[in-house]
Amino acid sequence: MYRFACANGLVIANSVFKSYKIRHIGYKESNVLAALENIASFKPTLQKKISLFESIRLSADEKLAFANAAIPLRFNEHIEVNTDDIVRPRREEDQKDDLYTVFNVIQENLLRGNLKVTNKNSGKSYRSRQIRSILKDIQINQALWNIAEQIAKSQSNHLAIAA
Repeated sequence: MYRFACANGLVIANSVFKSYKIRHIGYKESNVLAALENIASFKPTLQKKISLFESIRLSADEKLAFANAAIPLRFNEHIEVNTDDIVRPRREEDQKDDLYTVFNVIQENLLRGNLKVTNKNSGKSYRSRQIRSILKDIQINQALWNIAEQIAKSQSNHLAIAA
């Protein structure tokens, strides 16, 4: 579940996994232990979801469609981004076509930045910056997970109809 090569931290949609927050004020070890037990109990469900994502192969057009759906999560309408750059893996290990790997590649490219972007209004080009806001990071990650979920559902329905 944790990709060491990327070390991007897995964030999934709230609809999949319950959020746990532990306040530093009034800290109780029992609260931490209870949260850890709940998180650990969810691990098999999450592993099944990841296995499903890994079993779904995306065509080049489907990867670009995923990237196009992801662009508005990070960039305003007046910013132009090359979708090929968003789906381009940064590591050899990520040269795969499964949904989980494509999800992680898109996630890393959107969050780490260094994408060439152009302001359509001014015509100026520049490199995007890394996302440093925890809130923005979580918003993008959750929305990307939701897109991946929609793709998986669509692919599963497509396979059911074909059978």
